[in-house]
Amino acid sequence: MIKTIFLSTLVALSLWATGSPVMARAAENNDAVAARVDDWIITRSKLDQALQGPFYDLDRKRHDLRMAKIQEMMAEHLLKLEVAARKISMDQLEAEINAKAEKPTDQKLDEFIAKNSQRLPKDDPQLRDKLRDFMTERAREQVQARFIAELAQKYRAEILLEAPQAPRFAVQGATTPTKGPSDAKVTIVEFSDFQCTYCRRVQETLKQLDKLYAGKIRVIYRHYPLSFHPQAAKAAEAAQCADEQGQFWSYHDALFGSESLDLATLKKLAATVTGIHVARFDQCLSEERHKGRVIADVAEGERLGVSGTPTFFVNGIKLVGAVPLEEIREVIDAELKR
Repeated sequence: MIKTIFLSTLVALSLWATGSPVMARAAENNDAVAARVDDWIITRSKLDQALQGPFYDLDRKRHDLRMAKIQEMMAEHLLKLEVAARKISMDQLEAEINAKAEKPTDQKLDEFIAKNSQRLPKDDPQLRDKLRDFMTERAREQVQARFIAELAQKYRAEILLEAPQAPRFAVQGATTPTKGPSDAKVTIVEFSDFQCTYCRRVQETLKQLDKLYAGKIRVIYRHYPLSFHPQAAKAAEAAQCADEQGQFWSYHDALFGSESLDLATLKKLAATVTGIHVARFDQCLSEERHKGRVIADVAEGERLGVSGTPTFFVNGIKLVGAVPLEEIREVIDAELKR
């Protein structure tokens, strides 16, 4: 509350100062001053640097809106070209396209219901009719999309709009635990939480990357236990205790494979990892030897704008969430070609 009032007060103040030597120096450097307190200043470039992540997110949203509108307008124009070329009406063309959509059979409906039984209502007498309509509409949309793609080729359509360039963040602080060659062309810094479902889910993707890019990528693990995951911070400390004995990655896998991460479980898991001296591990954990490291990782994550896990920085390019393999490969491949 106090912080909010303070900030509101600052906004209400006039921060304009003319003839200031500080202002003059900034002007000479073509770096306008956005705010100041006595000789302490916030320049436009410093502000933009701090906001590069949110600015990029806004640019991406703007780009996505433009792409959606381009595709809508292009599809409409392609259909008009086809109607004119074939000398038929739009209604005739749409009927022809929709006729190619297969209607779901009773067998397909049964298979869909069996596969999605946990997510479907149990007592809806109209369920099959609703699902039939849904599946029919989805089949129609797929046929329409394929037809538009064929027209795009036929009429040599192309989208020239460039996507915004992702900013590169300079990740500071610890460079361990790590795996992969130290001179790898691509470094992936992962901010993660051992109690996070999405972090657990993305581990399979990371294992595939290890195989696909063996010797070409380096992975650095950083801790970002979320505040609403009560066992995550202690699990992060435990992982660092395992790292003391050179067993971080084995213990890391054990943590992600466990449903519970209470203190007793952390110790039991250590006993299952070959190479961990349990007494030394327990002492390290009880002394909270690596609590400061975990706090430092969280602080660095906050500085970089990390708000959820997992968050990756691929040579400084930020990717958020359980990123699909294809998406992260696209970034890695581009970096390898640089």
